[in-house]
Amino acid sequence: MKTHIAVTPLRDTQQQSQPSCTPPEATALLLIDPHSNRFELIQVNNELSDADMLSQISRIATHGLFRSQRFVGIIGASQVRVALPHGMTKRACLRWARSILTTDPVRIMLTKYGYDLQEWFSIRPDVLILLLDLASKRFELVVMDSCSTVEECLQQIPVRAKDSFLKQQQTYVGLCDPMTVEPCQWIEANSAAKENPPMPTVFVAIPKGQSAIECATLARSILATKAVVQTLHSHGFPVPTLPSVSNAVVLLLDPHKTRRMECLRLDGLTKATVAHVLEYIRHTAREPALREQSYVALANATGQVATSSLSVLEESRTWVAVPLGISVRKCRAMARSIYTSAPVQQMLQQHGLDANEWRTPSSP
Repeated sequence: MKTHIAVTPLRDTQQQSQPSCTPPEATALLLIDPHSNRFELIQVNNELSDADMLSQISRIATHGLFRSQRFVGIIGASQVRVALPHGMTKRACLRWARSILTTDPVRIMLTKYGYDLQEWFSIRPDVLILLLDLASKRFELVVMDSCSTVEECLQQIPVRAKDSFLKQQQTYVGLCDPMTVEPCQWIEANSAAKENPPMPTVFVAIPKGQSAIECATLARSILATKAVVQTLHSHGFPVPTLPSVSNAVVLLLDPHKTRRMECLRLDGLTKATVAHVLEYIRHTAREPALREQSYVALANATGQVATSSLSVLEESRTWVAVPLGISVRKCRAMARSIYTSAPVQQMLQQHGLDANEWRTPSSP
């Protein structure tokens, strides 16, 4: 989710002679607009009533959107509170506020000025579980608001899901993050470890007999649809997004029939092995001939990757998939001519990659 931020400069309300633990004299008030993904932090006198705080927003807020927005209440009892926008439920507002206040940039800024965020870190984040069926493409989003482990979530699916097929006909064996495609071992973030990265808002339930990559691939397309994005916003859940910079890219070639090629981005696959990448190709390549082709290995500019358990991203960020029946040497030669071409070089630079390693001659 790309968030637009407008922050009213916070005043250091503590005197130099006061200890750093002295509470600030002003309340930090969070203003949010889920429709535009904007938020702003302002300071108001902590002795004001909730009604008086609301009346101050139009005068203090720097962004015109918040000066004209209607707020109907104040949530929270600590030094950091959130204004409730008209038409938004308290539960959704709390979700948005927690997701903003527990991010490192906001947390660091507020802590610098003496604000305590323990109340917000202690709130258990609700998560969404995406149930799906790969054959029919049917899916359902289920809110899990009282689960802290993967096992608890899986046990609650038959109780909370509404789709009879998804909750009764399928057995789920685990959860994965649709963006990183990594299996999830736990749900609830450790509130004491504030340096931990934020938890994903959506997990994908993995049906028995299916792989995490298969489920995550379908989940990404579902989560990108306009209807699902609107549903996430209306319930106060940020939309999961892939990183703007690719982790790596793999070049697919069909030298036998179509002579087509495709550069497949390995977005989100932070711990991908060769086996993961080869499976990822089968589910995500756009060209049918490249998707259905059999691959036996991956090769980079300097040599062949022979083991299926090797972590791809530790070795290189530009690869070529070796089709069955093509030698690694020939495959690398074709890949070198493609990777060093100006259009491909420009495309890679747009995604934060380069193929400089392919410019130097390699050993046979």
